[in-house]
Amino acid sequence: MSPTTSSPVPGSSPQKPMHSRSSSTALIQNPDTVLSLDEYLSAHPLPSRADNSKFDASTPIPVPTPLSTRSSAAISSLHEKCQYFGVERPVFEYEEGKDGGWAVRMRFWGEEVVERGQFRSKREGKEAVCVRGLEMLVRKEERGEVGRTGRTRSVGQGQGESGGGEKEAMVNWVGMLQEFLTAEGAPKPIYQEYILSNRFSCTVKIADIPDPFGSQDQLFANKKTARQNAAKCAVDYYKAQAAWPATDASVPGTGIKKPKPKANVLAPSRAPGKENMAPGTRDSVSNGNGNGTTNDDDSNGQPQNDAMSSAARLTNIAKELQLGSPQFHLEPEASVDFWTVSCSFQGSGERIGIVRHVLGKKRAREECARAALPVLERILEERREQDARVLKLAGLKREE
Repeated sequence: MSPTTSSPVPGSSPQKPMHSRSSSTALIQNPDTVLSLDEYLSAHPLPSRADNSKFDASTPIPVPTPLSTRSSAAISSLHEKCQYFGVERPVFEYEEGKDGGWAVRMRFWGEEVVERGQFRSKREGKEAVCVRGLEMLVRKEERGEVGRTGRTRSVGQGQGESGGGEKEAMVNWVGMLQEFLTAEGAPKPIYQEYILSNRFSCTVKIADIPDPFGSQDQLFANKKTARQNAAKCAVDYYKAQAAWPATDASVPGTGIKKPKPKANVLAPSRAPGKENMAPGTRDSVSNGNGNGTTNDDDSNGQPQNDAMSSAARLTNIAKELQLGSPQFHLEPEASVDFWTVSCSFQGSGERIGIVRHVLGKKRAREECARAALPVLERILEERREQDARVLKLAGLKREE
């Protein structure tokens, strides 16, 4: 009897061993099936090197797209030349186009320069327009319209008057106005500053005068020039009212204070007599009433104190009291260039002479010293009285 073989069932495929099936099919049918490394590699063949080496010449090579040009050479050069020649800095305006680019407009030297190249960034457009600004400045320099020698400062909208020059720029109108108001016993002026873009303006308000001086529409390159212009308007007002002193305030360095008396004004008249004075005789000068006052009399030295600043007098008294030099503590306020100041001495935490809202560091120290002087003068007077009592008691004991 021959062995019987099972015939396949019609419509069904013959069965294959488990290891010959596709690993992916086995994993799908039975996720818990564990495959060997060889079975996995046979089911997932690695790509051949021939496939990787194929190159399609028709595929274009990607090329970087230019984004923007980043340079500030022309911007820096233009600003340096403006600072060197003392002219106003340019003002820039930007306008975004429909396609996303930028157009730049520059106002400089009374002219307007526009670049409508639709730049990819504001900085790129600013660099391009500054190149044209440099060309404009070079042409004016060649024609002699601008130069380092004899340059003029900003008056009004940055255009200087030809008659002022460096002499006009050196006048400290703020300081002169402050000295005048101090001499008149008036309160300190109040400066109000304004800003528009990168330009500044200023007005000054003075007590008992309803309208401020200066204009907020008159723009300058910096705050200091704006304050000087406002102070100059106030000085011109007092000159027009014949209230300004007779001294020539337009000359740099001319102050409002009265001239100080010279220390040796009487020296020539008494010099011959001094040679014939007996040894030990004290040099004296008549005070006009027949009473002689000696030169070494410190108790009657008011003229010397008047000629000396309050800070110097405070330092001298502090040294006499063996307190050391005064230490000034300056604290800035919200307003520009206004200070709160006090002073103290080494080894003492107490602060005296506190003054507030003073314009300028130098004047703040002087006002603080003036406020602290009465305190130290009172201490010095008490110490002198105490020393006098001690010497008097010591003299009585020696007499006994």
